[in-house]
Amino acid sequence: MLWNMHDVSDTGDLLGRLRDTIVQYRMFDRGQTVLIGVSGGPDSTALLHAMAHLRAEWNLHLIAAHLHHGFRGSEADQDVEYVAQLARQLQVELRVGYADVPALKKRRHLSDQEAAREARRAFLLSVASEHGAERIALAHTRDDRVETVLLNLFRGTGMEGLAGFPPVKEPFVRPFYHVWRRDVEEYCARHQLAPRRDSSNASLAYRRNRIRLELLPYVRAYFNQEVDEAIVRMSDLIAADNVYLDAMTGHTLKQVALQCSDEKIVLSIPHLLSETPGMQRRVLRRAIADLRGGLQNVDCAAIARIQDAVAHGRTEHFTLPDAGGVTVQVFCQQEQVSLARVKPPARCLPYALHLPVPGHVELPSEVGHVACQVYRSGSAAVHALNTLSGQSYGALFRVEELHPPLLVRSVRPGDRMRWRGLGGSRKLQDLFTDAKVPINLRRKLPVVVDNAGQGRILLAGTLRRDITALDTQECQQLEEKIALLSVMLVTS
Repeated sequence: MLWNMHDVSDTGDLLGRLRDTIVQYRMFDRGQTVLIGVSGGPDSTALLHAMAHLRAEWNLHLIAAHLHHGFRGSEADQDVEYVAQLARQLQVELRVGYADVPALKKRRHLSDQEAAREARRAFLLSVASEHGAERIALAHTRDDRVETVLLNLFRGTGMEGLAGFPPVKEPFVRPFYHVWRRDVEEYCARHQLAPRRDSSNASLAYRRNRIRLELLPYVRAYFNQEVDEAIVRMSDLIAADNVYLDAMTGHTLKQVALQCSDEKIVLSIPHLLSETPGMQRRVLRRAIADLRGGLQNVDCAAIARIQDAVAHGRTEHFTLPDAGGVTVQVFCQQEQVSLARVKPPARCLPYALHLPVPGHVELPSEVGHVACQVYRSGSAAVHALNTLSGQSYGALFRVEELHPPLLVRSVRPGDRMRWRGLGGSRKLQDLFTDAKVPINLRRKLPVVVDNAGQGRILLAGTLRRDITALDTQECQQLEEKIALLSVMLVTS
């Protein structure tokens, strides 16, 4: 059994603190849709369980989201199975996605954890957008706050880093912001939850793990037994000060800006120099963050380079490191500093992505995403298809007639497929020509292929379905106990 609703009211302090945190930071409004990131570990398992218990109080619609990171082999596959079973038992809708994190790590020159974090964020934002979720709930605890503050400290952070992460940064919310990990473990034990344990959490190859497993136990033993509480207290005090300083920064930015848009911010150097060095730094950081969506990979050296050029009237022109494909160009002149957002280049083509069953995968071609779901009756599948918006196009197949794994890829020369009413097969190139599909779009359109990409094309963009795809009438006539797979392209 994954969980137990017996004695659900006997929840210790965790549910009480969860309620208080939600109210204190106004995390949810009644009737909202909330997406919950669920890895299957203790923290996210407890959060999903607790939110399922509290959803009636706020009339919330909950959706669980789990991302397969493309590594850890069978362990990650078992995580998917566990989360799917947990979601079913809690009667929570689930969306599963797949990301090739090793490829992302190599392409973007990131660490394992950075690449995984970036992939998770993109996946959660995509699913939230797809389902109209106003909030995305993450299961970060007080222990995570402590570890994050120390990681930031060792990197030489400013006050922003010492404040750790905030309880709310829309659309993200952290309902366990005031909950310790030991309380999560107690909650899981009390409710007979059996969360997954990520073996990588015991690896000392990662700095966060070394802080948790080696540094903090040492400090508790030899310096301060209550060091965790002390760090959280410091973080709360600094966060409160930052609220005031952030408001002052926003006001100052308006005062020194000659131009301010989503694409470009121009600052007056004379006005900027009238501010203290600390406020100069904050204004520059705020302008960069507004343009590129964050300050990831922007270190103190980059800000100091701009400040030095401003102070000495030196001409400088350079590009900051990218964040999620977005870069900012800096141009310092005698009277002004220009910061311009550079649009990301077109995403890589061709592409080939594993499509988990059930699951969801974002297309790198910016056409949309592909999702698939297994249904246990024809009527349920037909109902699901009939409720889709006009942006969706899909097909239904008998599961036993498919040959997994499924692959979503771009069109390749010589691709052929069969569909009803066609004698034999036909080249997709001819199909695109007949349908007057623009040439620049043809390379981006996805095709879904079974047998790891070596089998038949099941779906060709929004144009054709394979000959074995079932129509609505056929599905309605099927027996109730039959497995059907829907393969759906949702265009952007």
